[in-house]
Amino acid sequence: MATPTTADIKVILDAGVYPTNSISPETIYDFARPRKRYPSIEIEMVQPEGKSETKERTEQSYQFQITILTKQLGLGSDEVSTQRAIELEIVNLLNAAVLGDHKVINESFNWKRDYPDKAHPYFVHSVLTISIRRVVSTQATPDGVLVIDISASNIDNKPGSNYTYTNIYDVEISEGYRDHHEIVTSNNEEGTLIPLHFAGAFSGRFIGHMHVKADDIGNTGDKVNQLMTLRSNGEKPEAVFIYTQKDADSPNPATITENFTVEIDEIVRLYSHQDLVRYRLLGTLVKPSIITAV
Repeated sequence: MATPTTADIKVILDAGVYPTNSISPETIYDFARPRKRYPSIEIEMVQPEGKSETKERTEQSYQFQITILTKQLGLGSDEVSTQRAIELEIVNLLNAAVLGDHKVINESFNWKRDYPDKAHPYFVHSVLTISIRRVVSTQATPDGVLVIDISASNIDNKPGSNYTYTNIYDVEISEGYRDHHEIVTSNNEEGTLIPLHFAGAFSGRFIGHMHVKADDIGNTGDKVNQLMTLRSNGEKPEAVFIYTQKDADSPNPATITENFTVEIDEIVRLYSHQDLVRYRLLGTLVKPSIITAV
C-alpha cells in the first residue's frame, strides 16, 4: 500500500487473537467513537500525510493513534495481564504488516496509558502512537532538465525522438584548455623564472546525478545503461546533451542552456540503505560547450 488508512489498520487488527471477553472485530473501530465502548479499540489518523521536499527527494510522514479502552474491575493482576496481552498482540500484528511501501525509512511505536476516571471501576486507555516516515522521488518542479539530442548523437540503436531524463540534479560541467608553460631564464620582461603560458589541448568534465526510474533503463542508445556501452565499431558513444537550468532572477527567471557533447566514462550506481536509487554519470567533454541564456 502507499499511505495506509484507518480502515487498512482495522483489517490488520481484525486478524488478531485477543484474550477471552476482550476484543473482537466487532469492537475495533476505524474512527473515534463519541460515546466510548468498553472494551474496544479505536483507530485515528492524528497527523495526515505531510512532507518535507527538496529538489533531490521528498520525505513523507504521517501518524496514527490506536487506543485500547478497557475497564479494570478490581480483579488484580489478571486484568493487567489482559491489558498487556492486547497491547502485545497489536504490536505483533503491526510489526508483521507493511504500513506504507518499501521506501518506509522509519517507524516508531510509542505507548502511554491514561486513566481518565479513577473511580471504581477504573477506566484505562492504552494509547499507541505510530509515526511513519518514507522517502519518495521529489515532486518539486525541477530547475534543471537534461535531454539527449538523438539526431546529433553518435550512438547505436537510436530511438525515434529525443529523451528527457526527468530526475537529474547536481549537474557539474567543467571545461577549459590545458596550460603549457616555458621557463625563460633570461630576457624575460616579467622577471626571473616567471613562466610564459601557452594554450594546450581542450579538456572538460561532466558529472550528473539522477534518481533512476524504469523508463531510464532499456535497449536503445539513449538509455542510461547504454550510454557507456561500446558501439558496434568498438568506439565509445558520443552523446549530445542539452541541459537547461533556471537562474536566480525572480519573479521571471531566465533559462540557461548548455549544449555539450560527452563520452560517458563511468556510471556509479548507488543502491543506498533507506534511500532512492541514484546514478552518478561521469564523462569527458569532446569539445567546448555552447552556452546561451534567454
